[in-house]
Amino acid sequence: MKASYFGRSAAVLAIGALALTACGSDNPTGNEGGDSNGGGESSVSGTLTGIGASSQQAAMTAWQNGFQSANSGATVQYSPDGSGAGRTAFLAGGAQFAGSDAS
Repeated sequence: MKASYFGRSAAVLAIGALALTACGSDNPTGNEGGDSNGGGESSVSGTLTGIGASSQQAAMTAWQNGFQSANSGATVQYSPDGSGAGRTAFLAGGAQFAGSDAS
């Protein structure tokens, strides 16, 4: 009984969050081109390295493709070595970001 109630509550909260997200603006800075330099070529360049959970591989790949399409001078690398390896590498300065799943 409690699991059913929890499931319904989670569904209602998720729908509410999606509805509120849909009300947001895709252009919060007012730039027509969607980037920070007035619609011209992106000035983001370099390589971002991330390590973390393999459960996030599909989401990371989708994000990498979108980010690199919008920022042709940037490269994103994600190594699915596990949450613990990601946290260790991030804290040691070996990665700029780490991915972890819920524990």
